[in-house]
Amino acid sequence: MAAVLDELVLALDIESKDFTAGEQAAHAALDRLTAAMERVADVFELGQKQASNALAKTGSDADKAARETEAAGERTGKALKKTGSDADKTAASMEQAGKRTGDAIANTGKKAEKTAKKMEAAGKRASTFFSGIRNQILALAGVTLTLGGN
Repeated sequence: MAAVLDELVLALDIESKDFTAGEQAAHAALDRLTAAMERVADVFELGQKQASNALAKTGSDADKAARETEAAGERTGKALKKTGSDADKTAASMEQAGKRTGDAIANTGKKAEKTAKKMEAAGKRASTFFSGIRNQILALAGVTLTLGGN
């Protein structure tokens, strides 16, 4: 390659020192370009690494959120199931309480009826008793009048 360059320099009538200065400038430019390309590659690699880390963290956060959501769903399901069970028990208890209340009201009505009949019978006996006393008082009054009137 060096021989080809030497022939090119001679053929174009370029002075050796101008060519050497140009060659050095080209080498320096290539070195700067190489350094810039290395920086670009480093920045690209760093960006790739940061993007990969961010994606991994996002995936990890998404997995964690999914697990938390699933756990919350399970807790909610259990709570709803328990609430449903408790509601069923409460409804059954209320039904039994209603039945007992109905039975108690019916029994109270029957007892009130019996008490009313007993009170009616007692009233009749009292009426008969006081009627008897009244009749006796009237009879005594009649005897007294009869005895006192002679």
